[in-house]
Amino acid sequence: IDDWKLRLIDLTKRNKAIYFQLTKTSHLRITSPDMETTYGRLVSRGRSWEIQQPPQIKFGEAQPALRAPKNSEITLSWPDANQSEKVLKNLSRRSQSEYTERGVRVLYVTFGQLRWTEKDNPQEITSPLLLSPDELTRDSARESYQIKIPPVEDVVLINPALGLKLKYEYGLELPPLPEDEEQTPSSYLAMVQTLVEE
Repeated sequence: IDDWKLRLIDLTKRNKAIYFQLTKTSHLRITSPDMETTYGRLVSRGRSWEIQQPPQIKFGEAQPALRAPKNSEITLSWPDANQSEKVLKNLSRRSQSEYTERGVRVLYVTFGQLRWTEKDNPQEITSPLLLSPDELTRDSARESYQIKIPPVEDVVLINPALGLKLKYEYGLELPPLPEDEEQTPSSYLAMVQTLVEE
């Protein structure tokens, strides 16, 4: 039965939850605020973040400076200022479509990464550690996108595919999430670092 359960989750290189690679069209990096602040508002307090989008520029114009973000805004690293709308629209549509058609959440804010190598391959692998299932929505085309945790979901979970990979192939069990609500992502990442140091 354990073997059957293991086969239900793809632990090969096709699984992006284990073998993560940043792409220009389906991933964005939060540049501010810092991880603790982002986690505190989104996960601990259950409040949404607005996404500050860069101003659109015309061909040949220089990129104008961004205004300082509001307390309720996050800023992201954009590969191209004019692509920001396209990337957000793509993420929003795909995540809503997957949830409507299959009941599966595919959009996550991740906190922390495990960088590691396999026994027979020296190439470094990057795997997200903490996952927060999220929705990306906006009320109209003129409004900013908002990211928030859907009300019926777990607010944060340990990457299940990575947990299985480490347990069955390396005999390592990721520490459980502490039940203390004051726990921060940094303190959890420190526990993981101690576990995998060797």
